[in-house]
Amino acid sequence: MKQIFSGTSSQLFSPLLQKEIVKLHLPTQNMNVISKLQPSPFGGNKTITSPISLTPYAGSVRCTARCKFCSECLDKTNSDHPQNSYNIISSKQFFSCLTKSLKKLRNNKVILCLSGLEPTSNQEWLIDCLRSVRAIEEGDLETKPEFFAKYLYSNCSGLAINGQFLDQPRQKEVELRNRLVKELIKYEPTDVYISRHHYDETVNQRIMQYHSNVSIKHQHTFEKTMIDLNQKLPMRLDAVLQKSGISNISRCEDYLNWAIGMGIENVFFRNLAYFNDDYVNKTNTSSYIANNRVNIDNLVSKCLGRHNWTPISQKVGYYYFCLKFNYKNKISATFEISDYGVLENKHNTNTIYKLILYPNGNLTSDWYPEKNVQVSLKNFQHLEV
Repeated sequence: MKQIFSGTSSQLFSPLLQKEIVKLHLPTQNMNVISKLQPSPFGGNKTITSPISLTPYAGSVRCTARCKFCSECLDKTNSDHPQNSYNIISSKQFFSCLTKSLKKLRNNKVILCLSGLEPTSNQEWLIDCLRSVRAIEEGDLETKPEFFAKYLYSNCSGLAINGQFLDQPRQKEVELRNRLVKELIKYEPTDVYISRHHYDETVNQRIMQYHSNVSIKHQHTFEKTMIDLNQKLPMRLDAVLQKSGISNISRCEDYLNWAIGMGIENVFFRNLAYFNDDYVNKTNTSSYIANNRVNIDNLVSKCLGRHNWTPISQKVGYYYFCLKFNYKNKISATFEISDYGVLENKHNTNTIYKLILYPNGNLTSDWYPEKNVQVSLKNFQHLEV
């Protein structure tokens, strides 16, 4: 049991539930064991994990939603405002920094995670990002990393089948959307994770708070878009468990049945993250998280006791734990729990577990644009690759 839960917080599951999970003898992907340590290619006395997760952070425009639990608002200084107040460099500069970062990681396996505020909000930016990555992949074998996995995390707004914004010319919006979808297909992502936190439009809108002109907030648009994209890309649904939304086994099953109706084969239920008292200022966001966190022990225990839920595997990361089920032999349902306190502690060591390239040109190993900077914009100009 200690080996399986090594590196995670004791808060994630109770000791009793941990024992029940261990008894299942499930196949385990332990990233803490799989990951190899090697000297950081960015200098200093740090080591870096391989595979290493790299996020080209999409922050050139605001997100199309204002989710009540948004982790971007869990900043120690910005108080309920996403981290988009830094200076934003040009797209040309940004993708030059991304290309150099990937070339420096040529001896690493890379997990590329396209995320940020909302990657599809600025469709032209994301198209350029996808093309930059593909140029690396199609380049010289000696100057590119091995991609362990490639992910996109999105609320689907820029992928809406009838265009992103309701108050813009429809033909132009649809053409831009279709260009983005074509580039995504060429990019060949491992998974595309789409956030939708309830199967009911009204409840989901109370949680996600899409801006009024965003078309994907409407249920019929979302469902039509998912059905279309699922024929072209490996689409997954992401729902954050919360008392104001998906909060019990019955609602999980309703959500899964809704997903099955759209042809989706994988759903992630993510619990609201734990964090230490000193990790964030007391803000509306942190208060919402504390007040709406679901009892994950109770929910998972009920899944283990139901005939149409079959546990099939588990995954351990450096600050998270996942337990995967098969539901009705039709769809997989993964429960994920995480601890930002553990994440923060790991990021303050001499090992790099995560890399984020921010829109200000800083490559950091932390979820703050000015903290644990591995390469600054100024130093990128002189970085040898």
